[in-house]
Amino acid sequence: MDDRLDSTMEGIAIIGMAGRFPGADDVAALWRNVLAGQVAARPLSEQQLRDAGVDPARFADPDYVRVAYGPHDIDRFDAGFFGFTPREAETMDPQHRLLLECCQQALDDGGHAPAQFDGLIGVYAGVGTPAYMIRNLLPEPGLIDAIGTLQFSIGNEKSFAATKVSFKLGLQGPSVNVDTACSTSLVAVHQACQSLLSFECDMALAGGVSLNVPVDEGYQFHEGGIVAADGLCRPFDHRSQGTVKGAGAGIVLLKRLDDAIADGDRVYAVIKGSAVNNDGAQKVGFTAASVDGQAAVIAQALGVSGVPADGIGYVEAHGTGTQLGDPVEIAALSEAYRATTARTQYCALGALKANIGHLDIAAGVAGLIKAAKAVEQGVLPPATNFEAPNPAIDFPSSPFYIPTQATPWPASFDARRAAVSSFGIGGTNAHVILEQAPLPAPSPVPEGAHRAVGTATPRSQLLVASAKSAAALADTVDALATALGGNDVAIADAAFTLQAGRSHHRFRCAVAGADGASAAEALRREMARAGREAHARKRRVVFMFPGQGAQHAGMCRGLYEHEVVFRQTLDQCAELLLPELGCDVRTLLFADDDPRLKQTRYTQSALFCVEFALAQQLRAWGIQPDLLIGHSLGEYVAACVSGVLSLEDAIKVVARRGALLDALAPGGMLVVPLSEAALQQVLAEGGEDVAGCVVAVVNAPTLCVAAGPVDALERLRDRLAPRTECHLLPASHAFHSPMMDPALSAFGDVMRGVSLLAPQIPLVSNVTGRLLARAEATSADYWVRHLREPVRFADGMDTVLDGGAAVLIEVGPGVTLTTLARQQHGIDAHVVCSCLRHPRDASSDHTALMAGLAQAWMAGVEIDWRAFNQARRGQRVGLPGVAFERRRHWIAAPGQVMPPEAVPCALAATAAVPSGVLPRDDMERTVADVWQAQFGIARIYVDQDFFELGGHSLLAARILVALEERSGVRLTIADLFGAPTVAGLANRLLLAQVDEADDALLARLLAEIEGAPEPLAG
Repeated sequence: MDDRLDSTMEGIAIIGMAGRFPGADDVAALWRNVLAGQVAARPLSEQQLRDAGVDPARFADPDYVRVAYGPHDIDRFDAGFFGFTPREAETMDPQHRLLLECCQQALDDGGHAPAQFDGLIGVYAGVGTPAYMIRNLLPEPGLIDAIGTLQFSIGNEKSFAATKVSFKLGLQGPSVNVDTACSTSLVAVHQACQSLLSFECDMALAGGVSLNVPVDEGYQFHEGGIVAADGLCRPFDHRSQGTVKGAGAGIVLLKRLDDAIADGDRVYAVIKGSAVNNDGAQKVGFTAASVDGQAAVIAQALGVSGVPADGIGYVEAHGTGTQLGDPVEIAALSEAYRATTARTQYCALGALKANIGHLDIAAGVAGLIKAAKAVEQGVLPPATNFEAPNPAIDFPSSPFYIPTQATPWPASFDARRAAVSSFGIGGTNAHVILEQAPLPAPSPVPEGAHRAVGTATPRSQLLVASAKSAAALADTVDALATALGGNDVAIADAAFTLQAGRSHHRFRCAVAGADGASAAEALRREMARAGREAHARKRRVVFMFPGQGAQHAGMCRGLYEHEVVFRQTLDQCAELLLPELGCDVRTLLFADDDPRLKQTRYTQSALFCVEFALAQQLRAWGIQPDLLIGHSLGEYVAACVSGVLSLEDAIKVVARRGALLDALAPGGMLVVPLSEAALQQVLAEGGEDVAGCVVAVVNAPTLCVAAGPVDALERLRDRLAPRTECHLLPASHAFHSPMMDPALSAFGDVMRGVSLLAPQIPLVSNVTGRLLARAEATSADYWVRHLREPVRFADGMDTVLDGGAAVLIEVGPGVTLTTLARQQHGIDAHVVCSCLRHPRDASSDHTALMAGLAQAWMAGVEIDWRAFNQARRGQRVGLPGVAFERRRHWIAAPGQVMPPEAVPCALAATAAVPSGVLPRDDMERTVADVWQAQFGIARIYVDQDFFELGGHSLLAARILVALEERSGVRLTIADLFGAPTVAGLANRLLLAQVDEADDALLARLLAEIEGAPEPLAG
């Protein structure tokens, strides 16, 4: 028994909602239509009916009702997003496809990504009759033989609807198909609530889908039947004639309320109780309604919820608009309510079927979604198509009344509560009680907030968006920018939702922003950049640590104020450094202008602390370096991160190194835009004029730094003036030159006094430009050489770039190394970004860090969002989710005419861009023909990959059988998986044919030799 079962339950929170409805592509549009009293009936022309395949003699019948209620574009689906081939998509029940899309949208609306959720997610859902299979697929000659009976069944049987969602979305909770006719989706909600209350799962998707195929089809009216003669449903009205067929889908995302509050979820409404029962045999017939059965389920739900009947302010009724059904429903409601209240006409009543028709399987959840919006918004929705009460209903003596216009929820209620009914043919009844969500707690102050010395700096936010194709990303970002630009959402909560509540795909866009308007503008600007590409494969992460000269007043103040790990690490460094430095390094860092920051003794220690703390912060967020490179002093930070030096020893080494250098005679450093060889020649030709000047740094193929006495450097600059422009760096000494010699012996003693270990992370040497060897890292003499010899950063960058595609992140103040890296040969194949601002940049360091993270994430560097948000504690808010890139995947029914497809059917969105090389020989053409038939793709190229096209083991088996029929050669699954392209598989077939021919020839030769009869072929 789970000990959590004893915990007090406050209810089940509805934290996400999604759906496709007649006249409304989403929940927001549905709610607008409800408030406006809009009816989603679509009159059908004769041409539309002909195109739908309706027999003209049928729609010529005066009793044929030329009206339809249903979502549009059910023939379209984003197959690639869910990993289906075009062939699989077009042979799949569109109800299953719509269920997949709505489940994904409900998760997005709730701000949860399965991969980031620490718990089990269940699925409770139902779908309607597989009309597409019956009317469109079964009449197609040879279709079942072509795709296989099992695949056909998986694509169309009701039994596989919920489990298909679990498989495609990676959900490991209970996955249950529900089927109780019209009450299916509300029964699914009840079962999901029970599963949550028993801790079988921690979140649950619940709902249903019902689609009429084709959607542009009316219906036949029969006197005495349950459908209306005029195509309008009028629940509880004196003109009511019956219901109307509708089509659509609805899904809700559910969670235990206490968990939802703890996780910062937005709560639409809270399910306080629910019940399900059956009428049994106590009614006139199987399809008839039962007052007793309905009254019992309503009373049970009220009892479970603990809500008194007079606490309900609105009932979303089943409301079919039939002359018999409506009076039965009101009688049952009244009977249940009269058990605890004698009040009259205090509770509003409505029925969504008047707006969108009877959605059958999806009717109950659609009503729940409407009621949840009413409770959330505090609005009693108007009844549509209502003129005067059905004379068989005594409303004045009942608890109920029909509102004819949208009105605020009456203040007389202590809380906004609603009830939802759904009754199925066959007698399975469901009733749910809703209550308004508790007021959200104010957003807590992030743990990272901490005032440093000086003026507080603003906290920036990192906003991320992704999709599985470039076109879908553009649509996703456009919708997101529009939502953020409205300024209705707190930017910190928006950032948290996008980071922690979304699945992250290959095509990406990310920006830093401090408010919604600036973030929206930045997103649109980022999307407009030319040459945007997805990260195709994992790139190595390289940390680059700058050296002296990158420091500036106030550097990293924003990080210290807002980021916990950075602050804790910097505090640790400051405490360790205090005995060495004699002052608190933080006072230097955060002062507006401390002259000590220009002195080598203080500068180098301050830089080390900032860079090491920043590296630790990045690593805490899951950004782990594969390679390290430093520039002069920066190599000591790299050595500490790599494990060559402990933090305590590194602090000591850097502080004493700085003190030794500070005591040396002053000198200078001159930037010279020449190659090393050219600069060496100039120095040789300069003679006494440039005596003491040497090449100290080689930063790029044509960028060096000379070091020496300042007056000699000035003469070198003047000498080079006609040829190139040089400038002196703000350096206090001539680093990496003979002027360092007086400090070498003492520094060697310092290095021999600390422990030097082998690097745990590969580290590039400034001295050699190659990977730092174990013998070098552990030798004090190496570090002495490092102090004196030239910095070969350009050679080091060659080593970095030769290792394959990389994301180079400058981990320190300014953009010096970012600028240098972009001057290296071959840098275009890599991504370079910085973490902190340039001193002349007016933005904050925190904004610069978020912008750097945005660039790295777009390049494929993964961030541990749970760690990233550990100190942020954001709230999940409603934001647009992923945009689907829908294409037509449809097999027309006999007589059905489909309009032209605006966008040609494309490869699955996850497929790699092919070479454009078509099959070149008979064997490749044979393989391509089979693939075209099995994948449903019009053109196949020789380098297209079986798996990237959406292939799986079942499809592989069918392909191998088809190839054996065409070529007479039997291959195995291992052959296909080992050579998963057209060209590769064709080559396997050719080799197998050769092997078989060799075997046959050998058998004939042996038969001749032995005089035995020749064996039969095959």
